[in-house]
Amino acid sequence: MIKTANISILLILLMTPSLVLSQLKYIGLVPFKTTDINHYAEAEAITEKVKELFVERDRFTILDRTKYSQTSIYKEIEVQKNIEYIEGFVIEQGKQNGAQAIVGGNLTSLTYGKDKSGLYECSMTFSITINDIESGHVIGSKTFNTPSFCLTCAGGTKTETLFSVLRILQKKIRAFILETFPFTVKIEDVFEIKSGGEIIIIAGEKEGITKKDKFKVYEIIKSGSRTRKAEILEFTIDRVEGDFSVGKIKGKQFDLLMEKFKDSNVKLECVTLSK
Repeated sequence: MIKTANISILLILLMTPSLVLSQLKYIGLVPFKTTDINHYAEAEAITEKVKELFVERDRFTILDRTKYSQTSIYKEIEVQKNIEYIEGFVIEQGKQNGAQAIVGGNLTSLTYGKDKSGLYECSMTFSITINDIESGHVIGSKTFNTPSFCLTCAGGTKTETLFSVLRILQKKIRAFILETFPFTVKIEDVFEIKSGGEIIIIAGEKEGITKKDKFKVYEIIKSGSRTRKAEILEFTIDRVEGDFSVGKIKGKQFDLLMEKFKDSNVKLECVTLSK
């Protein structure tokens, strides 16, 4: 009996990391292209910003041209000249390492100007495209523009204003990543309020969660070797509180959720929904 118990505990310990890492995805990232070779630095800045947002919460491992850049001597501007080769390299590396998708994009327009106070302004348009690495099919694609009215976008130099614009746009880029790669979040708590209750989930600003984002809660039901997901309810985010988000649930739906949440034998799963 003791040996059996020890074996069971060992199996649980061995399985736990795989459960934690089950949402981790390998992503290939290629340098963003630009229609103007003189804007290679801005295209590189966008590439780095996208990389930063993919890896900030350890949901993704990024496979990029790092190995290529370490083994090849070239000037930074030659990234754009060699981009087709780099893309092929990243895709091949991605396939070898089990990457699910390849991320890239295009900087299609960029202009600088100055406002009345002499600060630089930056107007740019770029797109991000995510393709299935095996089939090449588009998984997600979106175009991003400098906001038409942005008091905090101006800077003392072109570089300052560029990075200010990217900081402003990072919330929308996060939301796009979240929409393209929905993920499971942990339910932190469920409690009663007037006319229903609230659910707190462990996902917030850094995951790109915003007010009115939608989630579904499922009950995981096992029957022998088979598993099914029974939908409990759908809810909308009412507010984001740092690393946490809160949704309001009314009436009988909340009563059912509370009953399931309190039952230690019930396994619940909360999953993001595309907008």
